[in-house]
Amino acid sequence: MPTYTIEYDRLGDHRPIPDLTVEAADRAALEAAVNAHAKPFLADALIEIGHGSYAEKAFFDLNRQGDGGRFIAFDAAIPAFIKLTGVRIEAA
Repeated sequence: MPTYTIEYDRLGDHRPIPDLTVEAADRAALEAAVNAHAKPFLADALIEIGHGSYAEKAFFDLNRQGDGGRFIAFDAAIPAFIKLTGVRIEAA
């Protein structure tokens, strides 16, 4: 099973989500691991910067190449998707 190193970008003035090394059998497992690890940290950070309403709406969008992605949330008031933080993925 391949091993991946996941690095999360900044949100506001800091990087609230610690990096992660994970084994994943396929794309769906990789996406699930990135999402499950980040969601609690992301929710706390969004609340801290005054955007707690995005916490439950946030989801991970893995790019086609599988080497990165972003957490986004839909803001109906704009209406548009808001990029919350980026993610880089490298095969270890």
